[in-house]
Amino acid sequence: MGERVAGWFRAGRRIGNRPDGLTSWRVTTPDAAAAATVAELLGGRPVLNREGEEEGFEVVTQEAAVAVQLCGRGSVRTELMQWTAKGLVHHCDATEYLSPDGERGRPCGCPRLPDERRRRAREGRGPLPVTRVLFRLGGALSAGVFGFRSGSWEFAGAAAAIRVELPEGGPVNGRLVLRPQEWRGAEGGAVLFHRPLLEVRQSDGEWSVSAHGRCRAGAGDPAV
Repeated sequence: MGERVAGWFRAGRRIGNRPDGLTSWRVTTPDAAAAATVAELLGGRPVLNREGEEEGFEVVTQEAAVAVQLCGRGSVRTELMQWTAKGLVHHCDATEYLSPDGERGRPCGCPRLPDERRRRAREGRGPLPVTRVLFRLGGALSAGVFGFRSGSWEFAGAAAAIRVELPEGGPVNGRLVLRPQEWRGAEGGAVLFHRPLLEVRQSDGEWSVSAHGRCRAGAGDPAV
């Protein structure tokens, strides 16, 4: 999928300075025609995007589950990035550097085990994941390529399982889902969050591997 991304699916937004989780997908796009297509297919209405994001239009849809079509293994990709006040100081795929050009292809030195990578990132000594999923809308394949991004370690790990199940090329049907779940803290209080899921349909019609992140009510995009 080398096309420009027509719009991004998001699990949250901001109201003033307060993040707000959503129960249905929000789509941002720079293209008024794409916004109209999303609204016709998934409900909601196109409005000007005042969230400070670069896309000029947004649609808060009426759907928590969206049929999508992936185009092979390249549709799902996770990169690791570490940003400081100096900018991007580490960019890799957990094995090799992806940038800058002078380092590209060299071993990045990240731990082999995901739990160790996660621990180093938590301590501020390592990069964080950015997982990107690109797809076409199942009911409007000609509307262009859309995407979803997640900064969740859980999503990154499960997305890796999906990636190896995908063929190198060719269309694969799936669903992008916001699933409500409840989490109870140590003090017993219940917190509602919506978990982004990517589900892929196997040739026998069964839904198989799913990648998940966590977006608590009040959390914005990307899912964490």
